[in-house]
Amino acid sequence: MGDGVETIVAIDPGSLHTGVVHMTGRRVLDSRTFAFKVGCGADNDLLDARCEEIWTLLRRFLDTHEHGPVVMEGFVPYPGRCGGTKGSHQTPWLCGQLLGHLREAGEEVVLQTSRQVLNGRTRGNAAWTVDWLRNSRQFYLGQGLVTNEHERSAFAHGWYYLHTGEGAPNEEG
Repeated sequence: MGDGVETIVAIDPGSLHTGVVHMTGRRVLDSRTFAFKVGCGADNDLLDARCEEIWTLLRRFLDTHEHGPVVMEGFVPYPGRCGGTKGSHQTPWLCGQLLGHLREAGEEVVLQTSRQVLNGRTRGNAAWTVDWLRNSRQFYLGQGLVTNEHERSAFAHGWYYLHTGEGAPNEEG
């Protein structure tokens, strides 16, 4: 941007819907949702092709939006999360593929967990931003560009990074 303002791209990855937000610490500049009509289920070939399609869409977005770090929600398997469901492997597969592509492309990647950013019980979380956006509470310039849950989640990850400077902490401590 050339004005000394840090500009990031934040991502909420999902094999059915991936939310992407281009933002600064004060303004949403653009957002997209890469949406697909049909899920992948247990079809690993379809999932692999879907991951590559999401990467292609994300690469185009990154190529056309000047940015610094790419902030992405990573995946941590919490007890009870996706336990036994047919899609339990999809998000970690997508996160791994995107992380590999982003690093190969030379992007600076910041990983965060949903527990860290979106869990209302975690100290210093950004869950409130999702609620405020959902309820159209005006607090951020350009927030009208953020139009669904996936973009709101991506926004929360971006807001958290821009306002705390934090990626994922060591979850063992």
